[in-house]
Amino acid sequence: MDKIILKTFTDSSVIKIAMWNISTQDMIVVFNSGSVWCYSKIPSYVWQEFIDSKSAGNYFNNMIRGKYDDTCLYKPGVQVV
Repeated sequence: MDKIILKTFTDSSVIKIAMWNISTQDMIVVFNSGSVWCYSKIPSYVWQEFIDSKSAGNYFNNMIRGKYDDTCLYKPGVQVV
């Protein structure tokens, strides 16, 4: 069974929850907007810096978004195929 690490962001205006799969290094992010995205092959140091950062949204936008393969899993009001 894969080990999943879960982080809830109570002080972020952008990110609600993030989950990281240790085995696959896939990260699922649930945004405050309700959208859910999967980001592939996130190294452990990036995950750790992300959850330790003062601003999860800023770290995400600068170090993860657009740098790793991503897939939209759910977007409110939009049928995702």
